[in-house]
Amino acid sequence: MTSIEKTIEESQDTCTDKEIGINPITGNDVQHHLEPISPTAAVEDNTEIKLEQGNERKQQIHECNNDEELPIDKGWAWVVLAGITVLALLFGGIIKNFGIIFVAIQDRFGSSASLTSSLVTTQRLTNSFTCVAKGFIIPTITVSLLEYFNKRRGLAVGLAFSGSSLGGLIFAPIFAELLDNIGYTRTLLIVAGMTFSFLVTGALLRPIKSFERQSLKHNETNGNTKDETDIESRSDTGKHESSLESIQNKSNEQNSFLCKLKAGFDMKVFKTFVFPVFLLMAAMLATTTDLLVMFLAPFSDDIGLTADQIGILMSVLAGVGMLSRIICALVADRECVKRTTLLAVLSMMAGITAHCARFFKSFSLLLVMAVFLGLTCEIYNSMYPVILVEYLTLSKTKSCMGFTVMTQGIAVASTYPLVGWLRDTIGNYYASYHCLGTMSFIGALCAFALPYVHRRSKKKSNHHIHVEKNTEIVTVSS
Repeated sequence: MTSIEKTIEESQDTCTDKEIGINPITGNDVQHHLEPISPTAAVEDNTEIKLEQGNERKQQIHECNNDEELPIDKGWAWVVLAGITVLALLFGGIIKNFGIIFVAIQDRFGSSASLTSSLVTTQRLTNSFTCVAKGFIIPTITVSLLEYFNKRRGLAVGLAFSGSSLGGLIFAPIFAELLDNIGYTRTLLIVAGMTFSFLVTGALLRPIKSFERQSLKHNETNGNTKDETDIESRSDTGKHESSLESIQNKSNEQNSFLCKLKAGFDMKVFKTFVFPVFLLMAAMLATTTDLLVMFLAPFSDDIGLTADQIGILMSVLAGVGMLSRIICALVADRECVKRTTLLAVLSMMAGITAHCARFFKSFSLLLVMAVFLGLTCEIYNSMYPVILVEYLTLSKTKSCMGFTVMTQGIAVASTYPLVGWLRDTIGNYYASYHCLGTMSFIGALCAFALPYVHRRSKKKSNHHIHVEKNTEIVTVSS
């Protein structure tokens, strides 16, 4: 008889016939410190633990392999980036030069600034609550970029939205010439034709889940023929089949409009104070980003600039904005400076520029103003999706994006008539720019505060988890 068998027999003699109590919460032996444990049972427990750990490792390796097979930061991701860049070029060319069309509407119908602004208010509210036009395009392309890029997410978003500034640079003189030569109606027909090009670029936005289904089908058909791995390959095939069925079931559920609406507006994102602070920042900076740029053309028209000079101003603004977005895209993923800090500093500069609007009274000085606005107002749209993922995780992006777009739309829509009313009441845009500058300061303060609020929220969450663990330990020991 070996020494191990002797030890087993001696330990079995000392064991009592008493049933061992099992804790219903943890599944651990409550009386393990009172009764001796058989070495055989200990060996079996260790074997079970090793098997469970091995299964977990296999599952982790399987998930990592699936992630490696997806086109994240490679392959089709760059096709998606190219398509979104072209879409942003066309879409940004229309949106950023709306100030030129704004002046044309006033000349065509003889409307006041407040009445013309009410048209934009109606359009923005429609986007916010019905998800058409901009309300449908921006969240879709943003979420697609965030899913296809991980390590180069900041670079991808910056490059994609730099197409918007390039569109403003290209189409500003074109719109000015079209309005002078062919008139208001035919110019809008050309703009409407540009919007149909979105269908071509939108066809490139292939859902990343389609690659997951292809990967599962490919792995399902490629089984191993070796005898040693035959059982494991069959179990893997069963897993793939069940995973494929679960994905198909989920896709069927997501086809429902109500399911999509619920996924886009999940109230759980408001459990922490981080998201409300982010929404306040988004409301302030989205408004100033759009309106400081859009009202530059009417502001220049009030001073007495010609249509050609206004076109040059908008082109300079868009060109500087494109350069600033490209530079920020290159430094966004290097972590040399916090994104929120960079956004806050540029927003403060935009606010200062807005408050100094009354001093820009000539074409040369307005060129300086256009340079500063292009440098500071073009960053927000490139930065806020990355900041959203950084502080609220990628899994919550769809819900957060739905609330963000709605908040931005309401904020911009409610500020448009205010800016127009101040212009009609006072007789110039100085008070309007003071209002927008103050909003830019508020947004900058929210950007500065966001990391601090996130740290506080994270500490509070960790404290609650620690308290719950201690409560469970006390319950088990009692």
